[in-house]
Amino acid sequence: MTGNEKQKNERLVLDWAKVRVPAGFPLAVHKSKAQFYKVINGKPRYFGKLPDWRAAQAIYESERADWAAGRNPRLAAEAGDGRVRVVTSKDDATIEEIAQAFLVSMGKRRELPPNHRRHLGDRSYVACKRTIKRMLAHFGRRRLALGITPDDWLEYRAKIETGQTLRVGDADRVYPPLSIDGVRGYVVYIRQMSRWASNPDVDKLPRGLRFGDNFDRPSKDERRESRRQRVKERGCDKLHAKEHIPLILKACKGHGHQVHSMFLLSLNCAFTSGDCARLEWGDIDFAEGYIDLSRTKRGSVARPFLPLWNETIETLIKVKASDIRCADEQYRNLVFRTRCGMPWVRERTKNDDKGDPSIVIRQDAVCIEFYRILKALGIKKHGINFGTGRHTFRTSAGGSKDIEAVNFLMGHRQREGGAECAEWYTHIDEDAKSRMWVVVKHVYDRLMVQTTAANVPAQRLGLAARAAGGGEEAAAAAAAAIAIAG
Repeated sequence: MTGNEKQKNERLVLDWAKVRVPAGFPLAVHKSKAQFYKVINGKPRYFGKLPDWRAAQAIYESERADWAAGRNPRLAAEAGDGRVRVVTSKDDATIEEIAQAFLVSMGKRRELPPNHRRHLGDRSYVACKRTIKRMLAHFGRRRLALGITPDDWLEYRAKIETGQTLRVGDADRVYPPLSIDGVRGYVVYIRQMSRWASNPDVDKLPRGLRFGDNFDRPSKDERRESRRQRVKERGCDKLHAKEHIPLILKACKGHGHQVHSMFLLSLNCAFTSGDCARLEWGDIDFAEGYIDLSRTKRGSVARPFLPLWNETIETLIKVKASDIRCADEQYRNLVFRTRCGMPWVRERTKNDDKGDPSIVIRQDAVCIEFYRILKALGIKKHGINFGTGRHTFRTSAGGSKDIEAVNFLMGHRQREGGAECAEWYTHIDEDAKSRMWVVVKHVYDRLMVQTTAANVPAQRLGLAARAAGGGEEAAAAAAAAIAIAG
């Protein structure tokens, strides 16, 4: 403030002392700024220069409800009386301004290369966009971001859990109740938006949103209880019964070598349908009998040694012998392809009018084919699908009592303290490989037929010879060499 402005404000304050205003005038005078103001929700709000107290009172009357409710009245003024207020502080940012800036940042992450550590997939981006859209419909676009209280966030979380009807655009939209995992996703995205906006490098908010103690992710105990209730309601856990596995294997053989091999991989290596769809021939080492395939669900988790059963290798050899022709060069190295030469799992993104992803359609032919098999066998139940093989592997592998090796085979990150350091400093040597074989052998004994410990690696060179195209004679010669060497 210059010296002339300061003298002018002092004269305005002195002149104001001579003015008589009605009793009960709600505003005070800020002497250094020579403005009418009032503290609302702990913040000083200004309503014009001295000495026009009538105009200041009119502005106050038109805006006090918005300030008290935590809304920014400058947007209402633009749409109504034509008066525009200037934002002078980050405290005045609306929830819509923060949300739109956050979505722009997420969109930039989506454009990063797929192998970049901060790359955001289309499915995650669409889920984030859906979460933000519902939040804006609930609170309103004019609401001040820092004016939303912990009680407001608690009420919003209750609406997420129980469902609500909101006005979206020109129509009402019914949001059904979400599961506990769905609530977790909403809370994670909104808290991520708050951390992003309050980051000093972004500097959209002076501090994070006021969530309080009750707007948090569901605890592990709540998730366990929810899972127990689901199991109780559907009458079964997400687990293949041991007596059903031979029936499923026999049925899978009738649907071709590829389906049979994929189900064995789900039991042998805890593969999901996505893992099967992106498996390439270069990831398989037939000579040593293992697969090297990273898991990409939550960042890249290396799994450089996934031992294979003899049955799994035999089916993979049959798949290679009956390889389907592929016109598209980018799919030529895939192990599993449909009759059209396409991957078994594909994702298709639909964009809105602005070219922004609005919905991601996942076409999973593996799960569809497996659903038909289970339904034909009469053992299809809620929660029992192709992904159940991964749960079955983990449940059976736990009996090996080598949890570190089991987590490695599953591709699970170790996030707590020393376990995270162990993941970083542990490497695959011969002793580690033998531990992997013990785990895989233990799963084999529990789910398949009882065999001797030496049977798992005994036919390894014979199977590798068949994979290389040597035929049954080469396989028999290799097996005889193994027997003599043993």
